[in-house]
Amino acid sequence: MFLEGCQQSATQWKEVLNNDEALTAVTLDRLIHHSHILNIQGESYRLIQKRKAGIL
Repeated sequence: MFLEGCQQSATQWKEVLNNDEALTAVTLDRLIHHSHILNIQGESYRLIQKRKAGIL
């Protein structure tokens, strides 16, 4: 099992990979082939805890 987390959506990966469309397509193909994608919305627990502590 492999678990990967990312704050960038798949549509934003082109920018992350230096606007190289071919590299982006190959990278995403390898990562999501036979994968289950879970798109989680909302604030992270770390962000919520920092706000409660007054850090943010």
